[in-house]
Amino acid sequence: MRRVCVIGAGSSGIAACQALHGRGIPFDCFEAGSSVGGNWRYNNDNGMSSAYRSLHAKSSRRGMQYAAFPMPGDYPDYLSHEMIARYLDDFVDHFGFRGSIRFRTEVTRAEPVAEIQAQWVADLLEGRAVLPPEPEMNREISAYRAATARRYARSSGYAIHVDFLPYLREIRKERAARARRGRARRALAAGQVHGSSGKYLPVHRLAGSSAPSP
Repeated sequence: MRRVCVIGAGSSGIAACQALHGRGIPFDCFEAGSSVGGNWRYNNDNGMSSAYRSLHAKSSRRGMQYAAFPMPGDYPDYLSHEMIARYLDDFVDHFGFRGSIRFRTEVTRAEPVAEIQAQWVADLLEGRAVLPPEPEMNREISAYRAATARRYARSSGYAIHVDFLPYLREIRKERAARARRGRARRALAAGQVHGSSGKYLPVHRLAGSSAPSP
């Protein structure tokens, strides 16, 4: 069975942990701080909590509690952040999965791994596969990067895929037509229009005047 990664030991993270733990699904939970509670932990040392000293929940305890672990009956209807943080601690200890939470461990990046890549990594770790020599790997990496660079047109703000050559040809035609229209407008504004059969001067009609004679 595959192992699951849960990021964060806040109220949502520990709920996911409890569901996995209860079904016997192996998991690791990574929490940047030193305790559970997430946003409900005042002065959380993970640096991401927005809780303030006088914070109280705007939802009632009946609406906030976990169905699998109801809040104590002597809790007030609207809890302070201290009581909620204590409740979340009790929730983790009640179900016994605190040992699966890795505290002070920040996740900075997560990437999908294809099935074939995962199998190759497993073979590598178990000694069934070996890496090629470093110079060979560097040559392959350089060749791959060069091939990738040829497939993209880059600017300071974006990168567009250029494998769609017919689409790019249409863009080129539209840009050329737009440039021709722009030149024609500028020439008209300057009082001179060039056509395919010669040079023409624009005729301006003054207010109240009649049309010029042919």
